[in-house]
Amino acid sequence: MRAVKRLVAFLVSCIAVTAFAAGMSEVAFTDTFVQQAKTAIPDMEITVVGPLQLTTKARDGTVGTLFLTNAYTQYTTNPDVLQTIIGNQIAALKNTYVEIDTQSSSSIFAVIKPADYVSNVAAQRAKAGVSQEINLVVESLNEDLRVLYVLDTESSMQMLTKEGMSKAGLKESKLRAVAVKNLRKYFSERPVQIAKLEETGKATIYQVLLDENYEASILLIDDYWNKASFDVAGDIVAFVPARNVVIVTGSEDQEGLRLASHVARNGYDELGYAISPHGYRRTATGWVRFTP
Repeated sequence: MRAVKRLVAFLVSCIAVTAFAAGMSEVAFTDTFVQQAKTAIPDMEITVVGPLQLTTKARDGTVGTLFLTNAYTQYTTNPDVLQTIIGNQIAALKNTYVEIDTQSSSSIFAVIKPADYVSNVAAQRAKAGVSQEINLVVESLNEDLRVLYVLDTESSMQMLTKEGMSKAGLKESKLRAVAVKNLRKYFSERPVQIAKLEETGKATIYQVLLDENYEASILLIDDYWNKASFDVAGDIVAFVPARNVVIVTGSEDQEGLRLASHVARNGYDELGYAISPHGYRRTATGWVRFTP
């Protein structure tokens, strides 16, 4: 049990503390965001649908939805950076309707999302009264995970739609290769850190560290998935409870699997941008859900 507590403590900056009770409510957080957003973007109409749920209308009439759930989760995890969180959301909102062009392909990255991500977005938009369909570019990684694409610039990160891809002259069949090439460059320039966790007893567990945004995308880069990077017992098993948490152990490491599963479940339940509580075995044909 001591090893579990130490491992959870290691990731405490990522996992919301259940004892946290003080701070803004969802309503207060929403109101604070709206007040600042209206000041920063005076030509955009922003309407509160409910706690953490907004609709927006740009100057050209384009209607959108904005959900502050992940931002609020980040705030409850670290309330001291409230202004940074709100500032990042406003910066992204300012650039929501920026169109991609043929020069933007170097800014396209692949991200991992849960299988129900698209249906959840559609349901949220319908609840907000937005009938305009959003055609995201989606590929299946396995039964639980989906690959989506984003355009990540210095000022914003937005999901890539089929319409946007078509306007930029990009072919869907080549999108994965372009996005993974960009990820390889991005990871090499940071660079990514693969840290072996200490004080885990006989278990061997690694954590992937990058930038709090693209850690989970490492599942798409073949270069890292070998025993040189992850010296584990048996096949490599990766857990991706959230976009910024990747934990790796071996299929024959029973203690490692127990600890990693515990942290993954906590992370999936508590973190913003949650992905999956399960582990995935690396095979010759891809990532397969692993049940110890």
